[in-house]
Amino acid sequence: PSCRPMFQRRRIARIWSMRQLRSMVSWMLHLNNEAISGKSGVPLHEMSVESFQSVMAVNVVGVFLSMKYEIPAMMKAGGGSIVNCASIYGHNGGLGISDYATS
Repeated sequence: PSCRPMFQRRRIARIWSMRQLRSMVSWMLHLNNEAISGKSGVPLHEMSVESFQSVMAVNVVGVFLSMKYEIPAMMKAGGGSIVNCASIYGHNGGLGISDYATS
């Protein structure tokens, strides 16, 4: 007797299982890890507003915009997770990096 029909049944069952799994699992993960730093070593009172705003535009507004569009996609998919990374400088600060530490 040939084992071909049994092999075909197993293959069909495996394909069906993968399709079922794909239709049941809706898992999303978004990792936001964008950041730039301005010119290092510049004291806050000598920092230009443009330089400060440039860092904020990427490090703060960039994360906001990412989440603004990630959240509706996750809600539509039934859930997920968002991980926003931050620097230790946000906790401890540092000399000459006020813009980066603030963001």
